[in-house]
Amino acid sequence: VDAMASNTESADAAVYDAASIAMAGQAPPDVSAPPDTLAGTADVPPGASTANSSQEVQPPLEGEALLTAIKKQVEYYFSRENLSSDAWLVQHMNAQMYVPITIIASFNHMRSLSQDPALIAQALQGSTGVIVDPSGTMVKPNIKMERNTLVLREISADTTEAEIRAVFETEGCPHPSSVKSDINDTWFVAFENEAQCVDAHLFIRDKTLKGK
Repeated sequence: VDAMASNTESADAAVYDAASIAMAGQAPPDVSAPPDTLAGTADVPPGASTANSSQEVQPPLEGEALLTAIKKQVEYYFSRENLSSDAWLVQHMNAQMYVPITIIASFNHMRSLSQDPALIAQALQGSTGVIVDPSGTMVKPNIKMERNTLVLREISADTTEAEIRAVFETEGCPHPSSVKSDINDTWFVAFENEAQCVDAHLFIRDKTLKGK
Protein backbone atom coordinates (compact mmCIF):
# COMPACT_ATOMS: atom_id res chain seq x y z
CA VAL A 1 0.00 0.00 0.00
CA ASP A 2 1.45 3.33 -1.06
CA ALA A 3 0.49 5.47 1.92
CA MET A 4 1.25 9.09 2.64
CA ALA A 5 0.90 10.00 6.32
CA SER A 6 -0.41 13.35 7.39
CA ASN A 7 2.41 13.98 9.87
CA THR A 8 5.48 15.68 8.38
CA GLU A 9 7.23 15.90 11.74
CA SER A 10 7.79 12.14 12.14
CA ALA A 11 10.90 10.66 10.55
CA ASP A 12 9.02 7.39 10.08
CA ALA A 13 6.06 8.98 8.30
CA ALA A 14 5.92 10.09 4.69
CA VAL A 15 5.22 13.70 3.77
CA TYR A 16 1.78 15.19 4.28
CA ASP A 17 -0.29 15.08 1.11
CA ALA A 18 -1.41 18.50 -0.18
CA ALA A 19 -4.69 17.10 -1.46
CA SER A 20 -6.13 17.18 2.04
CA ILE A 21 -4.43 20.19 3.62
CA ALA A 22 -7.08 22.88 3.59
CA MET A 23 -8.43 22.00 7.03
CA ALA A 24 -7.74 18.85 9.03
CA GLY A 25 -10.49 16.32 8.60
CA GLN A 26 -12.14 17.98 5.58
CA ALA A 27 -12.65 16.35 2.23
CA PRO A 28 -10.27 17.30 -0.62
CA PRO A 29 -11.23 20.72 -2.06
CA ASP A 30 -12.79 21.33 -5.43
CA VAL A 31 -9.88 22.51 -7.60
CA SER A 32 -11.93 23.34 -10.67
CA ALA A 33 -12.05 27.07 -9.97
CA PRO A 34 -9.89 29.17 -12.31
CA PRO A 35 -7.44 31.81 -11.02
CA ASP A 36 -9.84 34.55 -12.10
CA THR A 37 -11.93 33.72 -9.03
CA LEU A 38 -9.23 35.48 -7.03
CA ALA A 39 -10.18 38.77 -8.64
CA GLY A 40 -11.99 41.60 -6.89
CA THR A 41 -12.82 41.52 -3.20
CA ALA A 42 -11.95 37.81 -2.90
CA ASP A 43 -8.33 38.79 -3.55
CA VAL A 44 -8.28 41.49 -0.87
CA PRO A 45 -7.90 41.05 2.89
CA PRO A 46 -10.84 42.12 5.10
CA GLY A 47 -10.72 45.84 5.74
CA ALA A 48 -8.63 46.64 2.66
CA SER A 49 -9.83 49.27 0.22
CA THR A 50 -11.65 48.05 -2.89
CA ALA A 51 -12.34 51.48 -4.35
CA ASN A 52 -12.34 51.81 -8.12
CA SER A 53 -9.11 53.33 -9.38
CA SER A 54 -11.07 55.74 -11.59
CA GLN A 55 -12.74 57.17 -8.47
CA GLU A 56 -9.80 57.15 -6.11
CA VAL A 57 -6.20 57.31 -7.29
CA GLN A 58 -3.64 56.54 -4.63
CA PRO A 59 0.11 56.97 -4.99
CA PRO A 60 2.10 53.73 -5.21
CA LEU A 61 3.53 52.45 -1.94
CA GLU A 62 7.27 52.51 -1.41
CA GLY A 63 9.83 51.35 1.14
CA GLU A 64 8.59 49.89 4.41
CA ALA A 65 4.97 50.72 3.59
CA LEU A 66 5.17 48.55 0.47
CA LEU A 67 6.86 45.67 2.31
CA THR A 68 4.22 45.81 5.05
CA ALA A 69 1.39 45.76 2.51
CA ILE A 70 2.92 42.77 0.69
CA LYS A 71 3.34 40.84 3.93
CA LYS A 72 -0.24 41.55 5.01
CA GLN A 73 -1.59 40.45 1.62
CA VAL A 74 0.36 37.17 1.50
CA GLU A 75 -0.52 36.35 5.11
CA TYR A 76 -4.18 36.79 4.15
CA TYR A 77 -3.81 34.37 1.22
CA PHE A 78 -2.41 31.73 3.58
CA SER A 79 -4.78 32.35 6.49
CA ARG A 80 -7.05 29.54 7.69
CA GLU A 81 -10.06 31.56 6.59
CA ASN A 82 -8.87 31.88 3.00
CA LEU A 83 -7.37 28.39 2.64
CA SER A 84 -10.64 26.80 3.72
CA SER A 85 -12.33 28.13 0.56
CA ASP A 86 -9.50 28.90 -1.89
CA ALA A 87 -9.23 25.60 -3.77
CA TRP A 88 -7.14 27.15 -6.54
CA LEU A 89 -4.37 28.15 -4.13
CA VAL A 90 -4.48 24.77 -2.38
CA GLN A 91 -4.15 23.08 -5.76
CA HIS A 92 -0.75 24.73 -6.26
CA MET A 93 0.70 23.51 -2.96
CA ASN A 94 3.28 20.75 -3.00
CA ALA A 95 3.42 17.94 -0.44
CA GLN A 96 5.06 20.26 2.11
CA MET A 97 2.36 22.92 1.52
CA TYR A 98 4.75 25.26 -0.32
CA VAL A 99 3.58 27.43 -3.23
CA PRO A 100 5.98 29.12 -5.68
CA ILE A 101 6.21 32.83 -4.96
CA THR A 102 5.83 33.41 -8.71
CA ILE A 103 2.26 32.07 -8.33
CA ILE A 104 1.57 34.54 -5.54
CA ALA A 105 3.01 37.36 -7.65
CA SER A 106 0.45 36.59 -10.36
CA PHE A 107 -2.59 37.21 -8.13
CA ASN A 108 -4.62 40.26 -9.10
CA HIS A 109 -4.18 42.33 -5.97
CA MET A 110 -0.55 41.33 -5.53
CA ARG A 111 0.23 42.59 -9.03
CA SER A 112 -0.84 46.05 -7.88
CA LEU A 113 1.79 45.86 -5.12
CA SER A 114 4.70 44.00 -6.74
CA GLN A 115 5.37 41.28 -9.30
CA ASP A 116 8.97 40.88 -8.12
CA PRO A 117 9.35 37.48 -6.38
CA ALA A 118 12.57 38.60 -4.67
CA LEU A 119 10.85 41.65 -3.18
CA ILE A 120 7.91 39.54 -2.02
CA ALA A 121 10.30 37.09 -0.35
CA GLN A 122 12.07 40.01 1.32
CA ALA A 123 8.76 41.35 2.64
CA LEU A 124 7.93 37.99 4.21
CA GLN A 125 11.12 37.71 6.26
CA GLY A 126 10.14 37.62 9.91
CA SER A 127 6.48 36.89 9.18
CA THR A 128 4.66 34.82 11.78
CA GLY A 129 1.88 33.90 9.36
CA VAL A 130 3.92 32.32 6.56
CA ILE A 131 7.28 30.59 6.07
CA VAL A 132 9.65 31.20 3.14
CA ASP A 133 11.83 28.26 2.11
CA PRO A 134 15.66 28.54 2.25
CA SER A 135 15.86 29.23 -1.50
CA GLY A 136 13.57 32.25 -1.13
CA THR A 137 11.34 31.03 -3.97
CA MET A 138 8.55 29.19 -2.12
CA VAL A 139 6.15 30.14 0.66
CA LYS A 140 3.77 28.14 2.86
CA PRO A 141 1.33 28.84 5.71
CA ASN A 142 2.69 28.74 9.23
CA ILE A 143 -0.22 26.71 10.53
CA LYS A 144 0.01 23.95 13.09
CA MET A 145 -2.78 21.52 12.20
CA GLU A 146 -3.56 18.11 13.56
CA ARG A 147 -3.09 15.82 10.60
CA ASN A 148 -5.30 12.83 10.88
CA THR A 149 -5.61 11.46 7.34
CA LEU A 150 -3.65 8.80 5.46
CA VAL A 151 -3.65 8.99 1.67
CA LEU A 152 -3.47 5.58 -0.04
CA ARG A 153 -2.36 5.77 -3.67
CA GLU A 154 -2.32 3.38 -6.64
CA ILE A 155 -5.10 1.22 -5.21
CA SER A 156 -6.78 -1.14 -7.68
CA ALA A 157 -9.95 0.39 -9.12
CA ASP A 158 -12.10 -2.56 -8.04
CA THR A 159 -11.06 -2.31 -4.37
CA THR A 160 -13.92 -1.99 -1.89
CA GLU A 161 -14.18 -0.01 1.34
CA ALA A 162 -14.30 -3.28 3.28
CA GLU A 163 -10.98 -4.33 1.76
CA ILE A 164 -9.39 -1.00 2.70
CA ARG A 165 -10.64 -1.30 6.27
CA ALA A 166 -9.32 -4.86 6.45
CA VAL A 167 -5.79 -3.52 5.92
CA PHE A 168 -6.05 -1.89 9.37
CA GLU A 169 -7.38 -4.99 11.17
CA THR A 170 -3.94 -5.90 12.51
CA GLU A 171 -3.98 -6.29 16.29
CA GLY A 172 -2.99 -3.01 17.91
CA CYS A 173 -3.52 -0.96 14.75
CA PRO A 174 -5.92 1.99 15.15
CA HIS A 175 -9.18 1.60 13.25
CA PRO A 176 -10.18 4.35 10.77
CA SER A 177 -13.01 6.71 11.64
CA SER A 178 -13.84 7.12 7.95
CA VAL A 179 -12.72 5.71 4.60
CA LYS A 180 -13.41 7.51 1.32
CA SER A 181 -12.40 6.75 -2.24
CA ASP A 182 -11.33 9.48 -4.65
CA ILE A 183 -10.17 9.89 -8.24
CA ASN A 184 -6.99 8.33 -9.64
CA ASP A 185 -7.23 5.17 -7.50
CA THR A 186 -6.74 7.13 -4.28
CA TRP A 187 -8.34 6.56 -0.87
CA PHE A 188 -8.49 8.94 2.11
CA VAL A 189 -8.42 7.15 5.48
CA ALA A 190 -9.16 9.35 8.50
CA PHE A 191 -8.50 8.67 12.17
CA GLU A 192 -9.66 10.26 15.40
CA ASN A 193 -6.39 12.15 15.91
CA GLU A 194 -2.86 12.60 14.63
CA ALA A 195 -1.32 10.03 16.97
CA GLN A 196 -3.62 7.29 15.66
CA CYS A 197 -2.84 8.30 12.08
CA VAL A 198 0.91 8.01 12.63
CA ASP A 199 0.54 4.66 14.42
CA ALA A 200 -1.62 3.30 11.61
CA HIS A 201 0.93 4.38 9.03
CA LEU A 202 3.64 2.47 10.87
CA PHE A 203 1.46 -0.65 11.00
CA ILE A 204 0.64 -0.75 7.29
CA ARG A 205 3.73 0.69 5.62
CA ASP A 206 5.03 -2.76 4.65
CA LYS A 207 1.66 -4.23 3.73
CA THR A 208 0.38 -4.92 0.21
CA LEU A 209 -3.13 -4.93 -1.18
CA LYS A 210 -3.85 -6.96 -4.30
CA GLY A 211 -0.15 -7.12 -5.06
CA LYS A 212 0.48 -3.37 -4.64
